[in-house]
Amino acid sequence: KLFQVLFWLWMTAATSVTAYFTVLGEYDLAVGDVTPQSIPAPRDATFISDILSQQARDDAARRVTSIYTAPDPTIAREQYTRARDVLAYLRAVRADTYASETERIRAIWAVPELADLPESSASNILSLPDSSWNRVQLEFLELLDQVMRQEEIRESDLLAIQRRIPTQVPLDLPQAEAEGVEDLVVQFVRPNAFYDEAATEAAREAAREEVGPAVRQYRSGEIIEECQPATERVI
Repeated sequence: KLFQVLFWLWMTAATSVTAYFTVLGEYDLAVGDVTPQSIPAPRDATFISDILSQQARDDAARRVTSIYTAPDPTIAREQYTRARDVLAYLRAVRADTYASETERIRAIWAVPELADLPESSASNILSLPDSSWNRVQLEFLELLDQVMRQEEIRESDLLAIQRRIPTQVPLDLPQAEAEGVEDLVVQFVRPNAFYDEAATEAAREAAREEVGPAVRQYRSGEIIEECQPATERVI
């Protein structure tokens, strides 16, 4: 029995030693293989990893923020001109004494920019005295000009800019006049800066090209986990 015990101890030790050297010496993984078990790296290895290099380039590209065009002054001029034309139309609607208020409100809604104007706001425009209406027209054009020239207005920022307009209306205006100015300016503010896809992609490509190759290093005996894909990460 003692002989049998010694024999099995010898076999176990021999098998362990053989497996150890097999792990160190026989695994020569190629790209596309999978590590069959957790193994120690059989040798020191330093190499350029195409996969890690590509990930670094992609990360650099993702960090590039979107590029927008400069504010287009042509849009500001177009909106200003359009606003003056609409004011002339509104003066005519206000002066129409033969139409009912409902008909005149519908006439206001016929203006594309004012199609979703609340009924109370349309009624306010119609009910203002001429002196108040004259001030509303002047302040409307001045504030529209100010916002469209001084703001970089992106589509994503339009709502926030519209919400700030009430704070830019002169404080010395009576409430009804201030509301008239606010209602009109909000309807005529438009985006004037737009996403520049070509410039953004060029910047991202430049960021990719600035990234150097990623070096991967393994030390002999370093554990490579089981079932890792045998890309450059693990060979």
